[in-house]
Amino acid sequence: MRRVLTAGVVIAACGATMTALPAAAQASDAVITSVKVTPTTVVQSATNRKAVTVEVRTNDETDNVTANLAPVKGSGAGFIVLKKTGAGLWTGSEFIYNYDAAGAWNVDVEATDYESDNPEAKKTVQISVKRNISISKFKASPAKVKKGKKFTVSGILKRWNGSSAYAGFKGQKVALYFKKKGAKTYTYAGSVTTGKGGAFTKKVKASKSGTWQARYAGSTIYVAAVSATATVTVR
Repeated sequence: MRRVLTAGVVIAACGATMTALPAAAQASDAVITSVKVTPTTVVQSATNRKAVTVEVRTNDETDNVTANLAPVKGSGAGFIVLKKTGAGLWTGSEFIYNYDAAGAWNVDVEATDYESDNPEAKKTVQISVKRNISISKFKASPAKVKKGKKFTVSGILKRWNGSSAYAGFKGQKVALYFKKKGAKTYTYAGSVTTGKGGAFTKKVKASKSGTWQARYAGSTIYVAAVSATATVTVR
């Protein structure tokens, strides 16, 4: 919305001298002061869709704000016409579906002031879309073992396949962590690579009683994951 100051003329009380007021002020440019996208990481799972909210702050004269969501690579897109919810504040939301491309997504925002000298302002922020990971059936067997003997730590790593189900995730590194009885923190205790169906097993020599846990570090496509714990008593 443009605010224009009209130039005026003042006739002096004495004589016919005319003094012009300052020239008309130019309208300000369209401005985007901030863009906030929530969440910054969308996790795809069996849930069909996840809402993404975009909040944009602009100068007061802005007439319209839109946001376009699209992956850097792959398919999927969403378009939002944001609503003005306060002075210079615009909000709106769109869905990202569980079959859309995973990875980096651009949120391209455009604000328009129809009567401005430079009517359009643009800003891009980036969010992540990642597929969910689970570590299931994690256990240590046997749960009681003699010192020096071996026991087996095992579990299954699964991923959301971007289509219709969770599937075993083969060829992935799973880290094992151990917290001895009475300790407060876990320490790294080696790793194992998943095989067919995402299954993993590792033989461990019993030395101290404590709790075991498996962790997957995640990637640009998949979230990180932590298993349930398994306790081993060493006699």
